[in-house]
This record gives sequence, C-alpha cells and structure tokens, in this order.
Amino acid sequence: LHGVSLIGKGGRNFIAAKCIDAIDALELEPQGWLSVAAPLSEESHWLLFRSAMTDTVTRTAGYAFLVDVLKKSGKEEEWAAHFSPLYRRHLDTLKEVGLIDELLRLKSVELSPTGAMRKKQLIKVM
Repeated sequence: LHGVSLIGKGGRNFIAAKCIDAIDALELEPQGWLSVAAPLSEESHWLLFRSAMTDTVTRTAGYAFLVDVLKKSGKEEEWAAHFSPLYRRHLDTLKEVGLIDELLRLKSVELSPTGAMRKKQLIKVM
C-alpha cells in the first residue's frame, strides 16, 4: 500500500517500484477462489464491505488496486514498462492455477457481491 500511495503522490518512483514489486510476495488465490462465492445468496453488501476491510489482501487484489490507482492518477503510460512483466507473470500464474478458466465458466452466472468483486479484480488484472 505504501508503494501505491507513492505512485499516486509521485516523485519517489524508485521506492514506489521496489514496494510494488513486493505484491508478488502476497498470497495467491487458490483454485476455486472465484466459484466459492459464485451462487447468488442472501449475502449483503455490508458483508462484502466487512470482508473487503478485514480479509488479507491477496495478489490479484493488490494488482487490481494498483490498476485503479494508475488509472485515477493518470500514470498508466509512465509505469507500463515497469509493471508489464509483473502482470504477465501473474496472468501466467492465474492460468496455471485455473482461475482464468474458472472466470470464463462463470461469465453468465449471477454472482453474489463477493463473487462479483472477485470477478472484477480478475478482469482488471487481465
């Protein structure tokens, strides 16, 4: 998070890049991560908010958050060369784990709020 905030602020690119490289050290989502939240249920948006605030940040969530910050700060082009290999490596890992195939299988399934959030995170990373 510190690296993401440095990107948003600007002027400390080296430190920001080193902090962002640490996203790869975050836990990778397990196979079935997306489909666990697939069935539409009585899950409320309050439960989604609580889990988003208390759950451990995973690798895909970290990369999705970084995408949001880069878009909102207008620094996508500035950082594209640095982050492109990281995203490529993460996409290859997601394919190996089977999360991309899982995402494609669930494309027409109505998801719970948690499932929809996880689906959006995967799409942002792709």
